[in-house]
Amino acid sequence: MKKESGITLSALVITIIVIFILASISINYGVDTLNESKAKNLAAAVEMVEQAVAEQYIKALELNLTGIKKSEASQPSIFIGTIVKPAELPTISDSIEFQLKASLEAKNENDITYDEAYYRLTPEDLLKLKIEGNEDNNYTYIVNYSTGEVFNETQKQTSKGDILYYAGKTGNKSPEAEENEKAIDTTNFTE
Repeated sequence: MKKESGITLSALVITIIVIFILASISINYGVDTLNESKAKNLAAAVEMVEQAVAEQYIKALELNLTGIKKSEASQPSIFIGTIVKPAELPTISDSIEFQLKASLEAKNENDITYDEAYYRLTPEDLLKLKIEGNEDNNYTYIVNYSTGEVFNETQKQTSKGDILYYAGKTGNKSPEAEENEKAIDTTNFTE
């Protein structure tokens, strides 16, 4: 009898199946990592916008430009963006609403001050705030200089379902908003 050497067909099939399983696991892991990276980049962009808005508001306070009503003067250049009427503000989620929306809707439009108004920031406005974007960052944001709120109007939420909304330092403290802030504010300060 002649003894043949080599691998059997069943051993070859099992090897190929194992390779396919390992490949699918690594591809799935890579996709998850990519989605997580995009979510962190979106959250970081919201935080960068919030920092720039806070800086502008501090400048407005220093220059005594707060409390000016629309009926009293034209829009101070310190408040960058286009004013959004309260009735035209987008919906954030079922349980989260812009903090000043209800009170602004109750006011006469000319009695709203520039610092309490909501603004839409386009990519061009972000450049004025010295926020450098890349080709992936063509988002618009809704911001409020006095509350520090920032909402990514274009993306709204990450692929993981996290809402791209920052309620500001004194913001909406509903349980969902607090959880959302924790998810977005992943800054780790170490010395």
